[in-house]
Amino acid sequence: MMYSHIRKTIPIYEKINPIKLMHLSKTFGRICKISFTCQIFTKTSCNNWIFKYKANNTLYITISFYDKCTEPYPYIVIDDFVFPENLRKQKLDEKILRIIINHVQYLDFEMLIFNINQKFHIGLCKKNGFKQIGIHKMIVSLKPKFIQNIKPI
Repeated sequence: MMYSHIRKTIPIYEKINPIKLMHLSKTFGRICKISFTCQIFTKTSCNNWIFKYKANNTLYITISFYDKCTEPYPYIVIDDFVFPENLRKQKLDEKILRIIINHVQYLDFEMLIFNINQKFHIGLCKKNGFKQIGIHKMIVSLKPKFIQNIKPI
């Protein structure tokens, strides 16, 4: 996604509340009835923060936040979304994804990108408004787009 124009960026720590994102692990734990841990990795030079949620060595969620001056817009990526089959059958993966979307839609980011790692991700993403942009990526806009149809009167 190389962009020829350098745009002004905002530091990630000004765009998100890391404590609220860490507390998502408690919400995930209540839904799945298992204990989650959350790790944060920051790359200040790249203006990138990564939140890794884990439970029982079988459930992994990685959410990355980017605001790079070389990209056309700030975006969020769900890199890992690994759920054991028993939790998928209970549709807990759908509930967790919905919580993530609800949490990030009010942040100052343009797009949410979901990296497809498993076949079931495609249906899961389509149910939540994502559009496929490649074999391994789906995307949903987090900001409303206004179409101006200007006609002279």
